[in-house]
Amino acid sequence: ERVAAAQVLFEKKGVSLSLAFPDAPLEAFARRADLEKVFDHLLSNALKFTPEGGKVSVTVSGEDHRASVRVTDTGQGIPSEAMRFLFQKFYHVDQSLTRGYGGMGLGLAFCKEAVEAMGGRILLESEGPGRGASVLFSLPRAGSPMPGAPGPKSILWVDDNPNMLELVEVGFSSVNRSVALRTARGGVSALESIRTFPPDLVVLDIMMSDMDGLEVLSRLKGNPTTASIPVLVVSGHREAAKTALLRGANDFCLKPFRVADVIKKIDDLLFPGR
Repeated sequence: ERVAAAQVLFEKKGVSLSLAFPDAPLEAFARRADLEKVFDHLLSNALKFTPEGGKVSVTVSGEDHRASVRVTDTGQGIPSEAMRFLFQKFYHVDQSLTRGYGGMGLGLAFCKEAVEAMGGRILLESEGPGRGASVLFSLPRAGSPMPGAPGPKSILWVDDNPNMLELVEVGFSSVNRSVALRTARGGVSALESIRTFPPDLVVLDIMMSDMDGLEVLSRLKGNPTTASIPVLVVSGHREAAKTALLRGANDFCLKPFRVADVIKKIDDLLFPGR
């Protein structure tokens, strides 16, 4: 689905996009939302660094107890000295090129965190500048032994600022392996996400353009199926945060916040008494 959705962007740039997968379907242990974001990041990177007339291929395969996906491009490639830094937050191989295309250098870091949080592995390969690059990630197949204990608690972070969501995806998915992070851009998207997959905790921004956080909170607390989901409000306005408490929010953090403070409040709400 993600490859098909990206096809129009590749056609617009003049880069071919192909998909190869086995005849029999592969089922893997994965959180759909995180897996879709991994695909989106990898396809976006391949398109960004592949010039017009280039090629990008996506190959899906299954070996033993793992399902694997390889995204290969014929783009600008990666210098060997940069390879070990690429999964670090905020790192860019070519600052001038990246500035021209936008982005904050968080995509590969998020992919690594998300894949490893789902019990998978990810590897980046390139033969050097001008020779393209390939990213391979694998996940445990359904029916295969899964490491570790019960599944993680889920957080839905709601904000209409894409830069904030990008920072959150990387920063918070790497903090606690017992917590799985999802994000929603705006209040309307959040309510739809909660209906489809109710989280264990909602972190909710107040000032949003499509539907403010107080309205989202009122709808959550007014619905018997979502009323018990704890809500941590994030706001730059103390009075708005206090109003949210009166409407049923469990706690709040004021912007600008320290990451450690937010993590502490999240842990207190998800794991009370721990």
